[in-house]
Amino acid sequence: MEEKYCSVISEQLEEPLFGSAGQTDTFFLLEYNGAWEGKALEKSPLPSAVKERLNDLVKALPTAKSLLIKRGAQAIGQTSSGQPGLGQTINFYIAHAAEAGARLYRFELSAYEEVLDLDLPGVLAGQRRFEHYLQAGPLYLICTNGRRDLCCARFGFPVYQALREKVGESVWECSHVGGHRFAANVYHLPEGVLYGRVTLPVVRGLIAATQSGQMRLENLRGRSMYPQPVQAAEYYLRRESGEVGLDAYRLRQAIEHSPGHWRVRFTSTAGSTEHELEIRLEKSDQQVFESCTLDKPTSIVQYKLLTIT
Repeated sequence: MEEKYCSVISEQLEEPLFGSAGQTDTFFLLEYNGAWEGKALEKSPLPSAVKERLNDLVKALPTAKSLLIKRGAQAIGQTSSGQPGLGQTINFYIAHAAEAGARLYRFELSAYEEVLDLDLPGVLAGQRRFEHYLQAGPLYLICTNGRRDLCCARFGFPVYQALREKVGESVWECSHVGGHRFAANVYHLPEGVLYGRVTLPVVRGLIAATQSGQMRLENLRGRSMYPQPVQAAEYYLRRESGEVGLDAYRLRQAIEHSPGHWRVRFTSTAGSTEHELEIRLEKSDQQVFESCTLDKPTSIVQYKLLTIT
């Protein structure tokens, strides 16, 4: 029987990408090269105290996300306890997305328990004592967790390989980022820009846009530090203006003045011009599936542009 992929169904039904990124502005990225289960961090053999620490941080910060990362089949020689082999180090990144001053930190650990010794709130506060851990970026994350959903491995891993061949050490596989049906999903950090339906022909253009400080609208799911209505408004503003520079706009206000109806205001960083958009959430009669198990149908929703001034 032919395998049915939720991402193929979504694309065939022309489900919009923009406005679909889960709101996230803080990322904790821990290297673990062992096999990932569907719930990668929770089911991993990592020390319980480490998992609890990361989970507690995510609970305390509603817009934070913890992910496992790895580089293909290049294991770091971990023992059965999940610790690295002799002479090996573990990468631990913290990324904070922001309109201005996005930050990416990299820590080298000799054991997973060293996460417990880090002053993570101090890192997130941008304390100066952590400045020497700052990295220039960009960092690319590609969701490849096939045990969470078939689409992530089927479409994500070839994109991971293609990106890795072109930009090397800044590319990582990652566990579930949300939105299987938009695979392949690629995060650009620390800016927190999430792309979907990335295919091999798209990779070169995606890299070029990123390296030029731009966004690729064709594959944009959203700038994840924004709520989804704001992500959609930004997409429309950039589509109408043709301005794809990452730093071109600043969010000034977003108000839901009636259920499903938003007014969003941006200011241009060049000339301080204000742009106001009205958008409305609409639900379609068509349904897609949240995963390849095809057991969770959901109606297609999208944000319609009403006015832009």
